[in-house]
Amino acid sequence: MRLGVLDTAPMTLPLLSRFVLVPDHRAAVESPPAPLGYSWETMQQEASSPSLIKRALAVVVLIMVGLLVLKLLAGFLVGIVMMVFYVMIAVFVVAALVWALRHL
Repeated sequence: MRLGVLDTAPMTLPLLSRFVLVPDHRAAVESPPAPLGYSWETMQQEASSPSLIKRALAVVVLIMVGLLVLKLLAGFLVGIVMMVFYVMIAVFVVAALVWALRHL
């Protein structure tokens, strides 16, 4: 397909609406013949069902992504707990400082 301009498009239309996809007949090439003993239908069916190795690889990738998500979630939760802990320590230090200044 190539991008072409319609001759009948009025100039009042927006610029993008004057462009359409026009089939390029020069680029039309017939598909090559299938290898001996195969048909295109057989090859498409074989290509549509992934092999056992591809499935195993997909499972390994999914497990790795799941572990990464769990690690990030655990890190986020630990970070929140540590932040609360440090805020509590800061509040305690300020309260201790105020108490010490009052009793001088």
